Amino acid sequence: MTTFTGRVAAAGELLVSALSQRPCVYWDVRDGLNDAPRRVGKSDFWLEDADGRILVQSEHLRVDLRAERAKQLVAVAEADIAQLSARLRELKVRLRTEQGAAASTLRKERAHLAKVATFLHATRAHAAGKVHVGGSARKQERWLKEHGRAAPGGPGEATAMLLGEAWEAVIEVGQRVTLEGECSVEAVAPELLPAEGYRTRATARVLRGSAAAPLVLVGSGDPARRAAPSKPAAREQTLSRATRHELVLAAVLVAAIVAFALFAAR
Repeated sequence: MTTFTGRVAAAGELLVSALSQRPCVYWDVRDGLNDAPRRVGKSDFWLEDADGRILVQSEHLRVDLRAERAKQLVAVAEADIAQLSARLRELKVRLRTEQGAAASTLRKERAHLAKVATFLHATRAHAAGKVHVGGSARKQERWLKEHGRAAPGGPGEATAMLLGEAWEAVIEVGQRVTLEGECSVEAVAPELLPAEGYRTRATARVLRGSAAAPLVLVGSGDPARRAAPSKPAAREQTLSRATRHELVLAAVLVAAIVAFALFAAR
């Protein structure tokens, strides 16, 4: 397999993603930790690299965003762990002075947070490809789905939501992506290529996969930055020499008329 990195360009009419309604060349919807899309929309597109354009055939395209999703999940889990740790330290201090019913309530919260801590550490381990509970990755994933419900409205809630929510992968025009596959020079529809005078056969570099060896998109970056609208430059209020001369003559004429009127009124 050869790796190609470049910017996405449209090769036809754009699609609209299912969740965020963004114009794109590819979208899919996934659930939580599941990397297999349950809904997909895709079209062929161009990949613009240093050597020109490559036509990407999307029929056997697989978008692998596990690494990016795992990175996102680890960041959220670590933020929740920090929040939970701070709350546990606070409870420890308060339990030194509280007694009776108040102390009992605090101990119940501490026990609950200990369970949430196990959930968060297991989530972080799962995202890193390690097993923290359950004995296997599959059992750990099932455990996480079951215990994610125990963290609403407090530390761990953001991680639980990320694990359970539907999310989408979107490839937009201008986005920088990396593809792995085999490239060949093939005949393509003439309307896909810019007119360059007489040509007997339209050809282009083409990336395509198969059911047995799909084309894999292994990384995506942010969409191309759109230039901020520039502020209109203020017009300089400059006058030509001729215009200034005319204004001076007009002012002198007005002054002469006023002086004559004052003299006649005496």
